[in-house]
Amino acid sequence: MALAGLLFVAGCGSASSDHSSGVNGTLEGLAQGLKTVALTPGDADFSPGPIRYSFLVVARDGRLISRPKADVWLARGYKQKPFQHATARLETIGVPGESESSLPVPSIYVAHLRAPGPGTYWVLDFDRREIYETSDVPGHLAFRIDVHAAVLKDCIQKRMFATWTPSKRLAVYLEKGHLRDLFVFLQFVDMHEYGYFPLRKMLRWRFVSRWAARYREIGQYVALLWRLVRTRHDARPLKVLVPKISADESGP
Repeated sequence: MALAGLLFVAGCGSASSDHSSGVNGTLEGLAQGLKTVALTPGDADFSPGPIRYSFLVVARDGRLISRPKADVWLARGYKQKPFQHATARLETIGVPGESESSLPVPSIYVAHLRAPGPGTYWVLDFDRREIYETSDVPGHLAFRIDVHAAVLKDCIQKRMFATWTPSKRLAVYLEKGHLRDLFVFLQFVDMHEYGYFPLRKMLRWRFVSRWAARYREIGQYVALLWRLVRTRHDARPLKVLVPKISADESGP
């Protein structure tokens, strides 16, 4: 399984020709010899596709730098080579003739770029019991989930994975015959959110006493698990999860 994320790093410098040849190097190389300034971004979360990136450039003395344009390079890391270049131009903020004169920041830089695809995939390998990162789409996946970085961040920080799939803010690419793998993964995510892991938590008296009052449900879960094990090699192994509805076709 791979979760799609994007690592965005922009290098901003003057438009002079002294550093134009540096685009063949890394962002770190581009920054050498330039004056130190503060980049105040107006955007933080990005996804593959068109990107409108706005920012301010502030000098060390706190003065806004308002040159007509600035060069922006897009790379996957500070020590990596840029794969895209764009020119950012100043755009006026506010309503023309009304509010722009009263604003402390009259204009911002805006650059238009395009991210070709996710920058990082997180791969969960059940067979090898490991999780690792990769920049390329792995092969032989049971399923892949693409999700916006901002959505994933909220689910992790707010422990809201129960709303992840109902939100429809993700795309699932499922290989034939691996529906069960997807269900198992989503069940593990829910169990993590509900505090079941590590499993030793379930040995606490509070947990055991609460579940002991629901022994009928535990019996149903055990019976369902046994049926899944018995039918795991059937053509439709998940049919036991679909409730059967009977109706009297003879009428009243």
